[in-house]
Amino acid sequence: MSYFYLPKIYPPITIDNIQIKYGNQLTHDCYLDNLNTLKQDIKQYKGNEIVKKLLSPYNLLHKIIKDESISFNQLLFIEIFNLSKINIQSSMTSIHFSHIDNDIISALKMIRKNDEDKYYSSNQVVTSIMKKREKDISILNKQFYNHIKEKFKNTFDLITIMDCDYYDNKMNNIYILNVILGIYILKLESDIIFKIPNLYEQHNIELLYFVSNYFEKTVIIRPNINNYLQNYKYICCKRLSNTINKDFIKYICDSFYNFYTKNDKNLKLTSFLKNNVPTTFISKIEECNSITAQTLLDNYCYLHNICKFNEKNNCNDKISEINEKNKQKCINWCITNSIEYNEL
Repeated sequence: MSYFYLPKIYPPITIDNIQIKYGNQLTHDCYLDNLNTLKQDIKQYKGNEIVKKLLSPYNLLHKIIKDESISFNQLLFIEIFNLSKINIQSSMTSIHFSHIDNDIISALKMIRKNDEDKYYSSNQVVTSIMKKREKDISILNKQFYNHIKEKFKNTFDLITIMDCDYYDNKMNNIYILNVILGIYILKLESDIIFKIPNLYEQHNIELLYFVSNYFEKTVIIRPNINNYLQNYKYICCKRLSNTINKDFIKYICDSFYNFYTKNDKNLKLTSFLKNNVPTTFISKIEECNSITAQTLLDNYCYLHNICKFNEKNNCNDKISEINEKNKQKCINWCITNSIEYNEL
């Protein structure tokens, strides 16, 4: 598990500092080149997919936990909510923007155990306004966007946004609009958690800087149960400031909505802040990227070495040793997250 607190930097962003810019996005993490080379090398070894599963520490959780009906996604969000220190005292109203919203809601129910809680899913809202079930309705649907904005201002105690791979017709990722709209419909002193595609593109860094201005704490989380060979990160924003100007947030929402819905295919988002992000903030992002990228590369190198060794030798003993260690990791995870497990 990785846990990074982002600094809160003053003064806060104002309307004068907002300018959506477009062009070519050239920046990328150099570790991706090495990672892609490793991935290609691993594919040449027989049985690499089997070895990959054996080396992933938490693939054994379903053999460890007592309740086999709990999905892996539910377990993931149980850990995320525990790491985020979700308030379990008073009742709450929450909304969840995700294609796995049922798993998220189930995880929240397991942690909070509060019958007075109210849960909304984006699919549920779509169904209520469209009067029929619709699939893959994004926030760019005008009716859906306006309904969310007009009906739910200052409504929710918790918002989760876990779909960060929806795009406009110019291949711009529209999750930024979801996050900023989420802030608009969030109550003061409340929390929002979202999944971020990466931490090297400029507009993603700017989004983190933007949200950190309006929350008491902003934390980058990489859960233990996260895929061993992927670098997903989740952003937990705690306690929305009571000094926030919601009209300003609405203005930014509408600006992004108008940008995403334009038909000009040359409008590739690069940034949306006029001023540079402060160096102290960039340094924290780079620290996070450096640590998590190195961990990911180490995991792939280890996988590569095991696959290579397995090609020439019988490494059943080594795999069994890894398997036993993974069982203990799963048990420790269950203890930490209050999940009943089978004694092995």
